[in-house]
Amino acid sequence: MSNKYTAIKYRIYPTDTQAEMIQKTIGSARFVYNMMLSMAGDVYKRSGLTLRKFDYNYLLTHVLKEKFPWLCDVDKFALESSNEALAEAYSHFFKGAGFPNYKSKHKSRLSYTTKITGNNISVGTDHIKLPKLKEVKAVIHRIPGNDYKIKKATISYDRSGEYYCSVIFEYESDITPVAVESIEECIGLDFSEKCMYVDNEGNRGNIPSYYRNLQKRLVREQHKLSRMIEANIVDYKVVGKKRYPVYKKPLSECKNIQKQRLVISRIHKHIADQRTDYLHKRSNQITNDYNLICIEDISIRDMMMDKSDDPSAIKRHNINKKTLNNGWYRFTTMLVYKAERKGCTVIKIPKDYPSSQICNCCGYRDPDLQDVSVRKWICPDCKKHHDRDINAAINIRNKGYQIYKEQIA
Repeated sequence: MSNKYTAIKYRIYPTDTQAEMIQKTIGSARFVYNMMLSMAGDVYKRSGLTLRKFDYNYLLTHVLKEKFPWLCDVDKFALESSNEALAEAYSHFFKGAGFPNYKSKHKSRLSYTTKITGNNISVGTDHIKLPKLKEVKAVIHRIPGNDYKIKKATISYDRSGEYYCSVIFEYESDITPVAVESIEECIGLDFSEKCMYVDNEGNRGNIPSYYRNLQKRLVREQHKLSRMIEANIVDYKVVGKKRYPVYKKPLSECKNIQKQRLVISRIHKHIADQRTDYLHKRSNQITNDYNLICIEDISIRDMMMDKSDDPSAIKRHNINKKTLNNGWYRFTTMLVYKAERKGCTVIKIPKDYPSSQICNCCGYRDPDLQDVSVRKWICPDCKKHHDRDINAAINIRNKGYQIYKEQIA
């Protein structure tokens, strides 16, 4: 038995008073994060010391809350979570990541995290109980197990005007991976720019072009928003080498502009929801039918970037919208965590493995197949006709099964 964690995301419908408290808590958490980041920088400049999570909480209680009493009106666990996030950001910085940045209400994710103490967080049949908010109406589409223990919850607000609550549960799991006895229980998935993936049996992902289907509508609404903003410009000012528009009144006070932004946000969210739903169904189907799943360990970001001999020269490949619509990274992430829950095994084949250049029948490697425009070819050795993607998927399955046997040996 081992402890596992899982999150269930619920749609919530707060009242006007609860929504106001959520927005206030989000702003307070962001304010505390930025203030602590400034204070940590000042302390380091004066004394060379680095603050810890305990120091952040002490400053929050004895400095910030005394100077800004309105911080006492929101959930204290949300403010402490901001301190933990900053401490973790500094920890990543010391390990080689970038320096922590200030959070902006226009760019940062609008959310806050609260912790459970006693019975301050609970999931009912049609509501979720949260600190400071009490019972919030929610759609409970999935009932947590009896052995699930609530650890914390993240309340978020997206640009389409919807509120969500992601509850993290801890549970004990005794699921052991299912033993794979034959290669028939395996599936190999080869990444495809056009249809997301091709498996070793010739089946294709064929994810619909959700973005292209709504592209005309999206362009029309974006043009409408652009004309609204241009109509509000009265002059321009130059600061340094940059040119900034001067508006009749702030865009945040222009109700029609905000309404149009909401329309565009809902279109983007509709596209994302369609894609996510499709990926969930496909990943569920694969993890239900196979015990060993072999995939390519590739990165779409690496495919888009081509670093030449000159480190400063970076060229972008011609990756089309269909490829970016596939959601390959999201799909493989779903495969991994769903396979773990069902006792399946996922093997990632190294990206330097030439799966497209090797004949799956005789093992002959044709270097001419480095040209990706060659979709069908005949093996010079065994004269076998191959479809490039299906042949690669078969090689990925065979290589993954070989790696699996070596791991359990």
